Amino acid sequence: MEFVEGWVSLLCLLILCPCQYVCVSVSFSNQQPLNVALGQRLVLEALVVQTPEEQVLSVMWEREEEGGSVQRKVRVAEFPGTPSNLRVTTKKEGAILSITDFHKEDYGLYTITITDRHGNQRFASRLVKQSEKAPKASVSLLCDVPRGMEQWDSPEFLWLVDGEVVSNQTANLSADGRKLFIHTTCRQNYTCIVSSSLGTSSVHYIIGLDCAEEQQTQNGCHAHIGVAVFCSCLLILILLYILYICRRCGLLQRLCPAKRPERNGAF
Repeated sequence: MEFVEGWVSLLCLLILCPCQYVCVSVSFSNQQPLNVALGQRLVLEALVVQTPEEQVLSVMWEREEEGGSVQRKVRVAEFPGTPSNLRVTTKKEGAILSITDFHKEDYGLYTITITDRHGNQRFASRLVKQSEKAPKASVSLLCDVPRGMEQWDSPEFLWLVDGEVVSNQTANLSADGRKLFIHTTCRQNYTCIVSSSLGTSSVHYIIGLDCAEEQQTQNGCHAHIGVAVFCSCLLILILLYILYICRRCGLLQRLCPAKRPERNGAF
């Protein structure tokens, strides 16, 4: 009984007096390298977990060049504080780092370090690599891109029909914008543009003809088919008539006499 009471007392003590060394933690939801194309925007979001009693004094973001002979860390941003680089911003009390117009020198290993009120520090890192080539878009009225590389955002889809941007008000699109439902064949040129932090790519899809041209083409095809059928029937009738006349006049036997069988041996 005393043993049980001791464990209950220890549990109550841990709940009422949380340990100062494990009250704050930081991590990334995914440890895979993040890919970003030059000129695009990078968003790194760290998951900071803390108890209500705990307080984070500072958050610091640093970048370490990948594969360099000399490991050099560069301070990118700090919260509280204002970044010196106008392309860099922080949100959510420093947990989110955003860099616009990504440059070549911005690639590397990013580390976030948080410091609590007791002076304890926790950190997490994630590698940011260059996206050499934007994912190639493919479409069969369903526009999509391969998901082989990690990225912080989701692709955005834009549809153009005959050069005009369409939306849910002017066309029937799926909720995510990937699928365009077609209800007419009068449109000719469909274009899907996919944009994300990995880059921008587009693909074109041509279906049907213009309504007036399609009607003219169908009428022309029907006319040509009718003429061909008429000529074929007329030619067959002429040939049958000629054969009939030849048989009546005996010309067929005179022009094609029966071949006599050859005799073998001596007389």
